[in-house]
Amino acid sequence: MEKFNKHQHEKFSKQSYSTASYTIFYSVILILVGGFTTTAQVKDTHETAIKQVLAKQVTAWNQGNIVEFMKGYWQSDSLVFIGKNGPNYGYKTTLEN
Repeated sequence: MEKFNKHQHEKFSKQSYSTASYTIFYSVILILVGGFTTTAQVKDTHETAIKQVLAKQVTAWNQGNIVEFMKGYWQSDSLVFIGKNGPNYGYKTTLEN
């Protein structure tokens, strides 16, 4: 088995430390970049879904189809719609008005 002298040992230790540092650094960068890409993709997916709902609402409104138009809204008793006669509470009440 070969023995290292002090100089060789220090050189080997510095190289190992340097390689490990670079590996960790680049791994962290890849994780961060990957995370941002995923966030951007999710944002694009949500934005596309919202635009699709709005496009369906425009079509339904232009066709005078209020039932289809209202499908883009939250179907809950907690929905509040404020019109010319004041607030309406609940999806069903809003749809009926």
